[in-house]
Amino acid sequence: MRGDNGRSIACAPKGQGMGWKTPKFEYVNGYKVVETDGPTFKVYDGSDQVGEDFPYPGEAAAYARSLPARDVPTARNPVSGS
Repeated sequence: MRGDNGRSIACAPKGQGMGWKTPKFEYVNGYKVVETDGPTFKVYDGSDQVGEDFPYPGEAAAYARSLPARDVPTARNPVSGS
């Protein structure tokens, strides 16, 4: 492919985005809800997947809320209160 100035432009293969996609995630009820390719949403308890793959984030979050509450992960470098 050529740009306006006649130079070649690098393009990703058809159907692929540019660069590597970092999975998006959030914590719900102490469980990690992760968006993967597809998009597919998965619920994790630590490093173990809990339940099935979900097509929508709301379904994954609702499933995480239906599970027994877990402690919310703490920061790696907590700030002391003093």
